[in-house]
Amino acid sequence: MQEPGFWIDGQHYPFPESYTLGQTILVSRITGDEFYKYSEALQEGTRDHSVIAAWAAVSVWTKHPDWSIDEVERFIMAVPIDAFEIQSGTQEEDSPPPSGSVEPPESTDSPDKSAA
Repeated sequence: MQEPGFWIDGQHYPFPESYTLGQTILVSRITGDEFYKYSEALQEGTRDHSVIAAWAAVSVWTKHPDWSIDEVERFIMAVPIDAFEIQSGTQEEDSPPPSGSVEPPESTDSPDKSAA
């Protein structure tokens, strides 16, 4: 059984054990809220997708510290729901989704206007 964390497109990202100041900024960017509210929501066992996405983003950045905050944010925002799984580590039947490769998202010089 794998360590608890997230599976994204076949890659395992362990749950964060601590946070850097930069990661608190990432959390605020993704949730649109202050870090203490994110922390409280996690402690309460939230199912809020923005909180879970921010939690996963911190895990991704921890595994890929060479990625910029913008690369991590773009990567998380582009993850298909069916390529994402939370592994609690408490169930024997936890298993990873199909394998895939993880690459940092490509940087764009101008915002994508088709996403509006």
